[in-house]
Amino acid sequence: VIARIAEQLFPMVAQVDKPRLVLDFINVGHMSSSALGMLITVHKRVREKDGRLVLCNIRPSIYEVFAITRLNEVFTIKSTRGEAVGEAGA
Repeated sequence: VIARIAEQLFPMVAQVDKPRLVLDFINVGHMSSSALGMLITVHKRVREKDGRLVLCNIRPSIYEVFAITRLNEVFTIKSTRGEAVGEAGA
C-alpha cells in the first residue's frame, strides 16, 4: 500500500512548480516505519520545490508516533482538513 501511495504522490510533487499538498489521515489507523519514511521523502521533495505539505485528521495514537520521533516538529499538522487547506494555501 505504501508503494502505491508513493507512486501517486511523487509524480504529483514532480509535476508542479510549488506543490501544495494536504494529506488527510482520517482513515489511517496505523502508521508503519515505511509509511513514515515515505512521508519524510515526500516532505523533502515538496520543500525542495518551495512547496507546502500539511497533514490533518491524525488520530491521537498516530500523533504519538509523530511526537515520539519528533516528526511533529518537522511536519505541519492541523486538526481539520479545512485548517490544513488554509495552511497549505490551496
